[in-house]
Amino acid sequence: MEGDRVGALILQAAARGLIDFSRIDPRKDRDRFKIRLLITEIQKQNELRLYDMLHRQVVSQLSNSNLGQDSLHNVWEAANAIYDRSRDLDLPWLKGKEETAATKEKSKYAGLKASWANAFGDPDDPLIKAQIDATSRWLTESDASSN
Repeated sequence: MEGDRVGALILQAAARGLIDFSRIDPRKDRDRFKIRLLITEIQKQNELRLYDMLHRQVVSQLSNSNLGQDSLHNVWEAANAIYDRSRDLDLPWLKGKEETAATKEKSKYAGLKASWANAFGDPDDPLIKAQIDATSRWLTESDASSN
């Protein structure tokens, strides 16, 4: 199985133009080291792409108005765990640093806001803000009329 993974990653690197086999000899230690570095980075980028998709899926669950308090907490924790793993992969130099609680929350909010903006539009945009307000009013009014 390991050979399949390495082979697939080497093919991805070649397809992306990162490895030119006319200039690299996989039998040489130096070239093998370069290939190993490249495929490690490609694997990390592939993982990040998957985490991004998973994070979007989990964050989209937050828009479900039927979530109870426990469910909302679980979804929020799942989104934060995905965010933390992605941050560790993408920014490994921050992995060892101890973040303050305020900095960590601010970072997570920025990531969540970016995910929201990618999925639904920038919440600071006046048009998007108006749509959010209209949806909020509609939900409040429909909740009030059902009681």
